Amino acid sequence: MDVMRYHPRQIIITLGDVMVHDGGMGLLEYFGLRFVDEQGADVPRGLRGLERVHHITQTELHIPPVPLVMLYPRALPLTGKEGVTFTDGSVKGLSPYQLPVIDVQMQHYAQLLEEFFSTPLLDQPGAGEGGGLGLALLGMGAQSRAAADYLLDLLHLDTYWSNVQWVLTAQMTLDKTQNLSLVATLSRRLAPLAVPLVAIVERLGDQYMQFYNQALKGIYPLVDKPRSAREVERMRIHLLEQAAFRIAMWMAS
Repeated sequence: MDVMRYHPRQIIITLGDVMVHDGGMGLLEYFGLRFVDEQGADVPRGLRGLERVHHITQTELHIPPVPLVMLYPRALPLTGKEGVTFTDGSVKGLSPYQLPVIDVQMQHYAQLLEEFFSTPLLDQPGAGEGGGLGLALLGMGAQSRAAADYLLDLLHLDTYWSNVQWVLTAQMTLDKTQNLSLVATLSRRLAPLAVPLVAIVERLGDQYMQFYNQALKGIYPLVDKPRSAREVERMRIHLLEQAAFRIAMWMAS
């Protein structure tokens, strides 16, 4: 692993949206695991491999000899109706009839990994993140932490709250799956201090109103008028600056 040339004390891996959906097979293959079918042949990568994997063996296991820390944004489960397949599968092009089938395959794959590593993995927070990449990292011994909490602690931002009147933040989506997002985490931390939070958000989803229960006092749209997704992507920094300016003018009034 090239990063080991720099002699790190620990390796921090942040997880998010990915297009693959194979439980981290490629990563584990890189570190020496083999995924084989009933005939003992190597399975292909991706969903076809997830469908055919029957046994896990190893060539030469070479997991990095330093602590691994996995940061997850949503604590997404691996399986079930709230798991990664049903939550993210349609975004990755999976059809509705495929979702329950792949969910069962992911469950089987997780059981194989639990047997191989001799440790419970399926119910650990973040196992479903990154199309199941979290499961693979947990199998490698990674510690799991909520990303927003970890980064706020790393930056010691709590030491600044006593000197501020407002906190302004931003994130792309705010919905029921975002209980560990930056907006939700800041809202929890600021509530005991009575410091109001304002969030700039690109998209609002189901049950976003729940986040008003703590320090969040305002949600403002990123876009200023109807725009295509491509246009928003191209102009995101400019739109963010404009939205922040509008909020600042409102605060100053």
